[in-house]
Amino acid sequence: MVEEETWEEDGTGDKEFVEEVSEAAEYSSKSDFSKAQVVCTQMERCCSIRSEEMRSGFSTHVVDKIGNIKLVHVPDSRKKFMGAVDTMMNLLMPEIRRKGHEKYSSMIGDFREAKEDIKNKYLYKERRMMTNESGTILGFTGREYMPEIGDIIVSGLKPISKGVMGESRIEGAWDSKVNAYYNELLENYDILFAELNCLIDELNYFKQSMGF
Repeated sequence: MVEEETWEEDGTGDKEFVEEVSEAAEYSSKSDFSKAQVVCTQMERCCSIRSEEMRSGFSTHVVDKIGNIKLVHVPDSRKKFMGAVDTMMNLLMPEIRRKGHEKYSSMIGDFREAKEDIKNKYLYKERRMMTNESGTILGFTGREYMPEIGDIIVSGLKPISKGVMGESRIEGAWDSKVNAYYNELLENYDILFAELNCLIDELNYFKQSMGF
C-alpha cells in the first residue's frame, strides 16, 4: 500500500490536503525501493565472486615493514559465493513462493535436501578418550559438526607414558573431507544460481534500463 499526497480545491480558493491510498502493485516505478535493482546488485556480486578461483581459506604469517609478524586469514572463496547465492535466494523467496512458480519452490526443496545429504556424508563425529569396563577407549561423544580447515582432530589413542594412554590429536586431519564437502556443495550452488537467474528472467527483471 502506497500513500500519495494530493491537494484539492475546497471551494474557497484555498487548497486542502487529501490523503489517498494507492492500490498500485509493489515495486512500482514511483517507489523509492526497487526490488529489481537490489536483485541486480546481488547478482552482480555473485557473478564477481564466482569469476574468481574457488579455493579454500587459509591462514598465513606475514612480516610488516618493521619486522612484526602478523597472522593473516584468507577467506574461503567457495563460502563467499555460497553466502552470496543464499542472500539472492532469500531476496527472491516471495517470488519463489508466488503462485505460478511452483517449480522453483520444488527446486529449493530439492536443493536443501541435497545440501543436507552432502553435509551428513562428510560430517566429523567427535571422539574423545573414555574409560569403560574394557579399559581406555576412543568413544563417540554424540556431537557431529563440520570442522574448519586446519582444526585439530582427535584421530586415535597413543601411549604417553608407561601404561598411560592419551589422545592423538592431528592438526588438519579432516581437511581433505572438508574440502570435498565444499567442492561438492559448490556444484549444487552453481545449479541453484542458474535456476535463480531463470526465475529473474521470467520476472522480467532483465530490462535494458537495468543494464542487462
